[in-house]
Amino acid sequence: DCSPVLPRFSAIASGAKIWRTSNLNFHFTFSSLSACSTLFVSRWVCLRFDLFGSRMLCNEQFAMGDVDPVSNGSSRLIDISKPLAIPNDDPVHPFLASKTVYEQHRQPIYACAFNPYQPDCCVPLLATAAKNMITIYECPLDSNKITLVRNIKDPSPDMDIFTLTWCYDITDKAHRIAFGGYSGLIRLVDPSSGSLLMNMYGHGDHVNEMRTDPNNSMIFASVSKDTTIRLWNIRVQGPIAILGGYEGHKDQILSLDWSLDSKYIVSCSMDHSIRLWYLGTDKLQERIRDSMTLKGQANFQRELADDCQSGRTIQIHYPIAINTDLHNDYVDCVRFLGHYVISKGSDMSVVVFRFGSFGEEFYKIRPKLQVDTSAIQLVRMDLPDSDIWFIKFDIDPLNRWIVSGNKMGQLCFWDLTEGLPTVNMTVTLKIAECCIRQICFGANGRIMVAVADDYSVTRLERILEGEDIPSFCKSTGLSSTNGPSAKKAKRRSRKHGKKRNSESGSSENSDDHAS
Repeated sequence: DCSPVLPRFSAIASGAKIWRTSNLNFHFTFSSLSACSTLFVSRWVCLRFDLFGSRMLCNEQFAMGDVDPVSNGSSRLIDISKPLAIPNDDPVHPFLASKTVYEQHRQPIYACAFNPYQPDCCVPLLATAAKNMITIYECPLDSNKITLVRNIKDPSPDMDIFTLTWCYDITDKAHRIAFGGYSGLIRLVDPSSGSLLMNMYGHGDHVNEMRTDPNNSMIFASVSKDTTIRLWNIRVQGPIAILGGYEGHKDQILSLDWSLDSKYIVSCSMDHSIRLWYLGTDKLQERIRDSMTLKGQANFQRELADDCQSGRTIQIHYPIAINTDLHNDYVDCVRFLGHYVISKGSDMSVVVFRFGSFGEEFYKIRPKLQVDTSAIQLVRMDLPDSDIWFIKFDIDPLNRWIVSGNKMGQLCFWDLTEGLPTVNMTVTLKIAECCIRQICFGANGRIMVAVADDYSVTRLERILEGEDIPSFCKSTGLSSTNGPSAKKAKRRSRKHGKKRNSESGSSENSDDHAS
């Protein structure tokens, strides 16, 4: 059945039974949940203890098996800190570059994301964002191809797109892409036709990052230079909630992430701070449920200006935790790792920490208006040549690697197989001669993509221990007659280090060039 399925799953239980039912399938029954839950998962499956006690997680590895189709927009999230059941990655080269294409607009590419809502039988779809264009590619798993599918051009020639996120409309059974950037306007498009579906109004300045709720494919959050975080439903033109205000960020917000249970958002900013926001209030959850019942955005069009005054847009002025001590420069990327948080700053460091004091249970809700300022630093890693901002790292879906780029075109890998990352980089891999802006993994972890200032899209293949290196990886190098020279790339990286370019460009397609 090729009906869209959400690809990832995580369930918490205090006890579990497992038995093999066929050559490829395992049968899980959790008897300690409020209701007995059963899941069939194919290929490699891992059962492990959580880092924080006796709780256990059932984790998918490379592929999902017989799962229910999309019904309520809940993502099945992988949360694996100690994978045990699948072959190890190659210790020398866990990933190798297999293909690079160059987009002909000749502008830095700031964002990339795989569609996480495709069924396993479909070819993975990748979207990139640069200048005023979204480009969609197919990345088949049985080859190293990066095949151009479609260009979606923003109506405004002066638009610079900085971020995008995939969504899935559970009512229309349709995939969507939301993107934003320089103008502060968020647009929703249909990736299959390229048509513009909706303009979403609210932010007053640049939109720096957007991420979809892991448990509701119709809800996403965005952060902006206007110092606010906003929650959106893809069927509503106005925001559901605004996070910011008196105890909010004091400078532009650069990144955010959702917790696995969708009850928390962590954000980071140019004000050097990292803030934790609680979304589990009855009022906000009721507002989200109400937004899911709408047939379309028309119901809200006449009252958009009155949303805040009427209480339709929920306002949260106080985070539950703030930390300003971990970085001494801009904090430009943040991600959850289970109950931990990973942050990257322009001070050339990556930090793993948790909010709260020693011995406290994480995510303990404190009295209203009492903001916690304590945090425990667990690991601090050096990330060389990363003293510019807007470099986004990513976490391997199998929770084996943290991967970040830097301004010298290197990918830096930290090993997560022992639960927490090692202090020193495990592997470095040079794939470009300029700044790598963002990393993204396919939903099953088999492929990784990096985008850079030299308008390149580089595909990398996961190499398992003992596995033969594919021939198309062996011959991959940095030199390319179609790519920019190293000298030009370095100039471009310096030019875009602290400042994003807004020039426009043309586009066309060839073997190593993509529109």
